[in-house]
Amino acid sequence: ISAVTASVAVNGTNTCKVDIDRKSSSFTHTVVWKIGSYSKTTTGVGTSASYAIPTSWLNSIPNATSGTATVQVTTYSGSTKIGSTVSKTFKITVPSNVVPSISSVGLSEATSGINAQFGGYVQNKSKLKVTVSASGVYSSTIKSYKTTILGKNYTASFTSGVLTSSGTVNVAVTVTDSRGRTATTTKSVTVIAYKVPTITIFSAIRANGLGSADDAGTMALCRAKFSVSSVGDKNTKSYYVEKKEKTSSTWEKVEEESTYSYDSNMLLNIDLNPDTSYDLRLVVKDFFGTATALAEIATAFTLIDYNASGKGLSFGKVSEIADQMEVDMD
Repeated sequence: ISAVTASVAVNGTNTCKVDIDRKSSSFTHTVVWKIGSYSKTTTGVGTSASYAIPTSWLNSIPNATSGTATVQVTTYSGSTKIGSTVSKTFKITVPSNVVPSISSVGLSEATSGINAQFGGYVQNKSKLKVTVSASGVYSSTIKSYKTTILGKNYTASFTSGVLTSSGTVNVAVTVTDSRGRTATTTKSVTVIAYKVPTITIFSAIRANGLGSADDAGTMALCRAKFSVSSVGDKNTKSYYVEKKEKTSSTWEKVEEESTYSYDSNMLLNIDLNPDTSYDLRLVVKDFFGTATALAEIATAFTLIDYNASGKGLSFGKVSEIADQMEVDMD
């Protein structure tokens, strides 16, 4: 063998050529190209022969991007073998476009109840169930999966963490095969903006029937500001106000409505006893949870008051506790 192609990028058309230093014009040669279980034999060769290495030969190197093949030449005079078979090696390489494939990336809601209610993914509540199907090429196998969502990496099929961003969220998938070759694809989902119900203002004072502040009033004038995320107008929403006497543990609902946002005063006709202090509680609810806020309403104003027991004293309010002094003034 005087020369052989040193390296062949195997694409089905690239050839390995063998040049033979023939010692007699009457001699013929049998040429065998071989790697692993694959081989090609050509007989009756004179001084050179070429063979386009089939892509199927890449199956013989599933764990590398190149391999060593052999070409053998045997000389004949007629049917008589002359001398010994000679051989040389050459390299076959896997072209850069031979990469694994990602056949599917399945995305679905992993948190129960969200898809049925909202028909989509919800910020800070949804999790993604991700299934990835991929395969190698020419006998390579998939060695690793990496999926990146919002800066976090996952492997194989999985359930993600909570989706903390709204808008378009990308799901980037990369698979690596046993040759170290990679394939990538990116899917995306739309996440609807959401935040938990928020109460920013809730306060209450005594008022009269005209809605004016009145230290001896029997109504409550409340100032409230809160918001609930609409989530595409599919979120549930409600709010209510409860009252109880300061010393009681039992709440009584006195007002109930439904809205996504509120920023106003509300006058509650709840028959407050001037001699009693009260707690008011605002409760705002949506599909996912509840926010609460408390406000206090003092007794009617009196400069000095003596407890009915004769053993208590208060300034600026009605005395409610025996054996103590209460102060509701600056």
